[in-house]
Amino acid sequence: MKTIVCDSSSLISLGDNCYLNLLPFFKEKHGIKFVIPESIHKEIYRRPYRTKRFKLKAIKMKEMIDQGYLEVIDSQTVKDYAERFSKLANSLLTSGGHEIEIIHQGEIETIALTKHLGARNLMIDERTTRLLIENTAMLRDYLSSQVEKKIEIDRKKKGKIKMETQDINVIRSSELIALAYEEGYFKNKKQDILEASLYALKYAGCAIKHEEINDYLKIIK
Repeated sequence: MKTIVCDSSSLISLGDNCYLNLLPFFKEKHGIKFVIPESIHKEIYRRPYRTKRFKLKAIKMKEMIDQGYLEVIDSQTVKDYAERFSKLANSLLTSGGHEIEIIHQGEIETIALTKHLGARNLMIDERTTRLLIENTAMLRDYLSSQVEKKIEIDRKKKGKIKMETQDINVIRSSELIALAYEEGYFKNKKQDILEASLYALKYAGCAIKHEEINDYLKIIK
């Protein structure tokens, strides 16, 4: 059974656009198992459930958990690894001699859980963590452009992070939507539903460029 570890950013993007049903769709059709660490469980259910504004979204997430389409894994091994990786990742970049915190507990635990399970796929819409895994130099340049300051990168730690994350394949909610379109999830097979869905994810927080959406539309018919 294939396993996809999920970050809150992707689940929120899907939930905001009424696409959480993709989880049962892929589990029932392809046996895909969607899992989250305890810290993400807090982000998508425990905390938002306590607020009137986000309580309904939290309930919808809990339904996926209760029905077995989203599994919560609470592991001390994951937490221990996350603590070590946090120190490594959050000391990778510096500006003016000060370390830059670039990744938070939820994202760190998704990486830790992916490694703990021997899984390959990590679904995350947030840009910073994706770049940390895929291209640390590009991450430095991106953050430097955001804060308009020179940022230094520790090359030794860059190498360690690459070794730790080299087997992780990062996907976004946009890839899941595109695959769902190809697999017949949508009754409306017109391409405009794919375009509308991808832009809806983008404006819900998925880090996808206009050019990437256009590429999807050229490839997927």
